[in-house]
Amino acid sequence: MTGRDPATGEIPETLDEQAANMFGHVRELLLAAGGGTDDILTMTVRLAGYRDRAALNAQWEKMFPDPRTRPARHVVTASLDRGQLIQCDLLAVLPPDDATPVDGGPGPHTRETKESEQP
Repeated sequence: MTGRDPATGEIPETLDEQAANMFGHVRELLLAAGGGTDDILTMTVRLAGYRDRAALNAQWEKMFPDPRTRPARHVVTASLDRGQLIQCDLLAVLPPDDATPVDGGPGPHTRETKESEQP
């Protein structure tokens, strides 16, 4: 995910703005997927300036205020395109959907196999 402004689609000039947008995108993605930030296991953050972590840390602590429950974080330096100063990817385990059967049958995220497709 990048730090694009969600309203304009443009990349802001400052790392502070990009970091705030990126963490906002993380929240929105997880909400749309039926989860939340508590479901994140790990995040990998790419910074154009490896030592320029103040904006990252400010947003990180805002999203994860309790140090005991923060996900793992890996920060690396990267050559990013078109004025981007920060990017991330994450791994999250979302809660099961209420429509997912307990017996392991097909749920909303699985495709039922038709009889004609069975071996």
